[in-house]
Amino acid sequence: MNETLLARLNRFQIIGLIVGLIGLALCVVGAFVNTDNFFGAYLFGYLFWLGLALGCFVVAMIHYLTAGQWGEETRRVYEAGYMTLPLMAVLFLPIFFGVHRLYPWARPDEVASDKVLQAKAHYENFPMFTGRMIVIFAIWIVMALLLRRWSVAQDQTKDVAPLRRMRTLSGPGIVIYGLTTTVAFVDWVMSLEADWHSTMFPVIIWIGQVLSAYAFATMALAWFKEYKPISGLQLTAPFHQLGNLLLAFVIFWTYVGFGQLLIIWSGNLPHEITWYLHHIEGR
Repeated sequence: MNETLLARLNRFQIIGLIVGLIGLALCVVGAFVNTDNFFGAYLFGYLFWLGLALGCFVVAMIHYLTAGQWGEETRRVYEAGYMTLPLMAVLFLPIFFGVHRLYPWARPDEVASDKVLQAKAHYENFPMFTGRMIVIFAIWIVMALLLRRWSVAQDQTKDVAPLRRMRTLSGPGIVIYGLTTTVAFVDWVMSLEADWHSTMFPVIIWIGQVLSAYAFATMALAWFKEYKPISGLQLTAPFHQLGNLLLAFVIFWTYVGFGQLLIIWSGNLPHEITWYLHHIEGR
């Protein structure tokens, strides 16, 4: 690796570590000063960074499967992104301490007064919530480690066996990603509302994660273009392709998000509309 680039990366790592430690200290203070707001803010920030890691995960699998030129220069960026999944599993732990403050299904008094929560009690409860979280993170991490190991192995041999393994896993892996993220984000986000439900919500999550991965890859490529070996590549086409993908997913995300709001609002659906009412009111 270019020594100048390595020195710059090391400097950024040190800065990141210092900022992280300061943030950790502020989180501890916030947890004691305003516990309710802390857990809501922590969940929001956590899901943003987890979404970036998962976006890199699924985009990398799409590239392994299709071998599209749009991913050649940024493959390692996606791999670096999804290899943070073990860390994200550890960072999920503080949410366990705030389950009763975040989720209405975890508060017995609200469950007793809401028939919808009572009907979902066999699914939305702390043991099931914990079990699903453990299984989902285990699936993500195992798949990520295997894909990364085979990707590195492919760079060290002319044998196509590692590539075949990546493609063999990536096909069903994309489906597994869709199923597991649906379960996870219904648990972690949709269940914040007692009665709200949406069939398009997982699609909005998927699009947002892929969009964040493409944005991250574009920024990384722009940053690394001054250093070898990236500096020796012709990057006009990759930037053009990434720009097209970014535009497409921005439009798609906007379309799906607004389409859901329009249908719910125009239909005046009482259960579905609470999500938007609370957001409009700033709750």
